[in-house]
Amino acid sequence: MQRVVVAGGGLAGPRSAEALRALGFDGELVVIGAEEHFPYNRPPLSKAMLSDALSAADLVLPRKSLSRKVSWRLGVSVSRADLAQPTVELSDDSTMGYDALIVATGVSARRLRLSVPVEWRHVIRTVGDALRLRSRLAPGRRVVVIGAGFICCEVAASAALLGCEVELVDPLQAPLALPLGLLVGAEVRRRHEVQGLRFHLGRSVAAMSGDERRKNLVLDDGTELVADEWWRRSARSPTLAG
Repeated sequence: MQRVVVAGGGLAGPRSAEALRALGFDGELVVIGAEEHFPYNRPPLSKAMLSDALSAADLVLPRKSLSRKVSWRLGVSVSRADLAQPTVELSDDSTMGYDALIVATGVSARRLRLSVPVEWRHVIRTVGDALRLRSRLAPGRRVVVIGAGFICCEVAASAALLGCEVELVDPLQAPLALPLGLLVGAEVRRRHEVQGLRFHLGRSVAAMSGDERRKNLVLDDGTELVADEWWRRSARSPTLAG
């Protein structure tokens, strides 16, 4: 019996498995996912989940009947693929052979190299990321969001709804300027400012320092910001090593 290994337990991996079954493949299908959760909907992580409107269980995607004919390996990831053998090496040091390999690993958050503890900084890519950030958001806490794209604005708005004092830093002249343009960006800024958010546009972070109680950010124009939490929408990179 042929075996197809799907590396990636997000949305693309299970959908690939379903498509194979729909096309008549009757061999073994194994989906490997780094998270311990079954595939879930990610967009609410920066919105409803931060505001406690949804729980992790609410995000789980419905599994079609075809996907129930799949073997799941959750909580482990593919660390290396040997195309010559062919086998995959997993993060638990086990190996698995395959007849066909589907790489659907998506991306992961790539953190900046900063001389401050990683615990002070948050990214949102997984349920765990959102839960950790949500546990730190409370009325009166000061949050600095580095970036003013879609997810940054969503996180900032969610934090403001929870009573946090929120400031956004972005090198562009308006939030969402690249995807939506300056006119729409200006209106997005106006609506956020009505909710009490403060923008520092055309600026970047020059330095960061602090301790457990107080974090300091210095912008490239010398402006100093004080935060209890930093949140950064960082660039992301593929997770599978070949």
